[in-house]
Amino acid sequence: MTVADEAPGGVLATLRGLPRPAALLLVGVAINRMGSFIQIYLVLYLTGTGVSPSAAGLALTAYGAGALCGVFLGGVVTDRFGARRTIGGSTLLGGALVGALPFVHAYPPLVALCAAAGLTAQAYLPAASSLLAAVTPARRLVMVSAVYRLALNLGAMLGPLIGAALAALSYRVVFLTNMGTSLVFGAVALAWLPRAVSRNVAARTAERRQGGYRVVLRDRRYLLVVGSLVLMAIVECQYLATLPLQLHAWGMPTALYGALVATNALLVILFELPLTKVVQTWPLRRAIPCGVGLIATGVVLYGVRAGIVLLVVATVVRTLGEIAAAPSLTAYPAIIAPPEVRGRYIAALGAAQSVGYAVGPALGAVLFQYANWSAWAAFGAIGVGAVLLALLGVRQPDPVPARPGST
Repeated sequence: MTVADEAPGGVLATLRGLPRPAALLLVGVAINRMGSFIQIYLVLYLTGTGVSPSAAGLALTAYGAGALCGVFLGGVVTDRFGARRTIGGSTLLGGALVGALPFVHAYPPLVALCAAAGLTAQAYLPAASSLLAAVTPARRLVMVSAVYRLALNLGAMLGPLIGAALAALSYRVVFLTNMGTSLVFGAVALAWLPRAVSRNVAARTAERRQGGYRVVLRDRRYLLVVGSLVLMAIVECQYLATLPLQLHAWGMPTALYGALVATNALLVILFELPLTKVVQTWPLRRAIPCGVGLIATGVVLYGVRAGIVLLVVATVVRTLGEIAAAPSLTAYPAIIAPPEVRGRYIAALGAAQSVGYAVGPALGAVLFQYANWSAWAAFGAIGVGAVLLALLGVRQPDPVPARPGST
């Protein structure tokens, strides 16, 4: 059976059938995310050295702005120089810059260093997704994307716990450990990940002529999907921004909010892979809009005051939406993009989510302060817009042809 012939598989079949580069990359991504402490501990470290809270927040903002630019840069670099070089260069340089943070004490250079660290440390993400798409059978890419998300989520879950233990020693140990995991990942990537598949002269010439993001901007239907993801992220992040304000206004304990967030994380880790076995068989034009709609529905239900049970139900509905939409959205740009510009398509969608998560908390706080319950209705309207854009924009790729005579 050829790659083209492979049908979507279950969780165990997909894991057993992972190409060695994909398995290596997934393990590396999990370990690298597990050792990424800068966003969690930067503010605490800086305020501990005498920097004001507002100045520490500005440094963290500089890192975030650099990370957003790094995703765009990573898309271009991936298409130009290949995924292996981008992953290796990004993590090696990013790790070195993070490791330098405890040794820079003047504030302006420190802010510049944070921005540079964000720029380089996050540039590998489009390359990682692009490489997974290049070595994974197309019909298994949604499931492999779910495994990729699991690797990121496990790393993000364990990282703060490891960082807290290291912070008890010193913040210098925290950042040096961050550097170490990045350097190891970068070195392994350069040594063992596959080189870019050679392309013919026509493909390389087309890539040069499609410099920057012009090719993405000309794809109007894809821009609708990008817009849908921006709106979806604005709605989804309200569980971080507006939900705690609402619970506080209702006089509910902070522990309840923590339990709802933990419930979401636990459900994703436990059920995303099994449910993706079903979702991967759906057309993308069904999976993505349905998932976006469920996310919006769950968020709107948070605004209905009907006790703890409904809050749990809202969390389950939102989580089901995340499970339905996220793996398909992760795989979507790699499935529909021309191979020579795949990195830019992936980066554009990743940046869209970052933009939504950046705008959403401020918008949610303002709406809640001045509109109260009506804020949740506004989130619902934004969610409807996200669903409509997804319905209009998502296109189903052509079916992968079976090999003649195969069964």
